[in-house]
Amino acid sequence: MILLDTDILSLFHAGNETVVDRIAKVDADQQLGTTIITRAEILRARFAFLLKAADGDQLQRAQERLDSSESLLADLHIAKRRRQSCIRI
Repeated sequence: MILLDTDILSLFHAGNETVVDRIAKVDADQQLGTTIITRAEILRARFAFLLKAADGDQLQRAQERLDSSESLLADLHIAKRRRQSCIRI
């Protein structure tokens, strides 16, 4: 499995040519995913944009971006933290 962090996933979603090309070269047997933290960061940013919309046009754009991000995340495996990896030392 290849886990994409917030920056790479955001660049991929924005259509960054370098990142899109690199991900396209990933072996079809490899599953793409991200972490629950990245999922939360992306959705938090989309909700913040939605809540700050100053007018109907911004609200519409915010809703479209939220929908698009939710679709992207739905296509990825979301790696959840296991209890053992959440313990702070």
